[in-house]
Amino acid sequence: MDRLPLKALKDRGVRLTANPSANLLVARHAWVLAWAIARQLPQACQRQNAGQWDNLFDWPPLPRHAMVFGYGTIGAEIARLLHQDGIEVHVTVRQPRAAAADPHVSAFYTDQTWRDVLP
Repeated sequence: MDRLPLKALKDRGVRLTANPSANLLVARHAWVLAWAIARQLPQACQRQNAGQWDNLFDWPPLPRHAMVFGYGTIGAEIARLLHQDGIEVHVTVRQPRAAAADPHVSAFYTDQTWRDVLP
């Protein structure tokens, strides 16, 4: 919420709430959506709706590395899910943290050096 125009929202009568208990569900939802896109499931559903029953599914292998942007509750859970699937996780954060204590993350980046990790 630190980047939202809070005064402008209040002036317009927008009520802003937070529900931190839903963060783990949001992380899992993001995880599932990413895999659906990677597996081209929306296109497969469109073909099926059009009556095209084909085997055009392109099932790419799981990635070996992933970059998570942000490490709040949602980012930490996404990192855990990725790590659980055997994926090496890199994380970008705005503030330096003690990263050595997290077994799910291979590296934390607080500057632009994360770009050097990307293929």
